[in-house]
Amino acid sequence: MIVLPDIHPAAARHLLIIPRTHIANTQCLEREDKELLTEMLQLGHSHLAKEQSSGVSPQGPVKIGYHQPPWRSVDHLHQHCFVLPHDPWWKVLKYAVPTVWIPSTRLIQQYQ
Repeated sequence: MIVLPDIHPAAARHLLIIPRTHIANTQCLEREDKELLTEMLQLGHSHLAKEQSSGVSPQGPVKIGYHQPPWRSVDHLHQHCFVLPHDPWWKVLKYAVPTVWIPSTRLIQQYQ
């Protein structure tokens, strides 16, 4: 997995978790990808927690999830990890509307 800061951050801290295996988007996932999604979620939480405890990232609530097709800019699965609040404030729309955004926990539940 690759972890890197988003080049156009939409929150106080905005990381991307990218699997090395190519999966185009959330609609291309299969039941066996549940383990990958769980690992990505854990990695997102651990990176944000480390950054917050070391002072690299501000303290605040965390939000982790994915854009759903066709609302994505890159044709490779990637998870967004935020320390809120969103900045600018209106970015909350891009990362909250159910047809556009799905939280990681909800996506994982779909593959139970």
